[in-house]
Amino acid sequence: MVERIVARDARVTPERRGVRLLRIPRVGHLRVGCDGDGRTSTTLVASDLSATSDVVVETGGDAVHGKLDPNDRFTPSSGPFAVGIQRWQIAAFAKAQVPVATISVAARPLDPDVEFAACAVSAQATVFQSTAGTITE
Repeated sequence: MVERIVARDARVTPERRGVRLLRIPRVGHLRVGCDGDGRTSTTLVASDLSATSDVVVETGGDAVHGKLDPNDRFTPSSGPFAVGIQRWQIAAFAKAQVPVATISVAARPLDPDVEFAACAVSAQATVFQSTAGTITE
């Protein structure tokens, strides 16, 4: 059952440290940045109300994973990407029904000959309500 879908886009300049692009209910928020070469970086900051979660992020065919505790940050070790789509999956460890979230991030550099140096970034997050707690066998 889909609980919520959120989406947003931005043009991010290298001068900014990053912007909060999405607030994802019961999960946290996604921050995006842009470097001087037009590459986009992403960081997920967990909500203080979230449970400890598994995180898997796939960028350009390479996947990285980790654990995310409440109020912690997860930045994919694969580093910034220039053009492409990045996919996230976040699933909490809990006996209670907790959300499972997927995030898609699309990014590309803006042409510096036409516009100021920046990255065009859009993201969509879908939060699903788990029908049961984590299976542990």
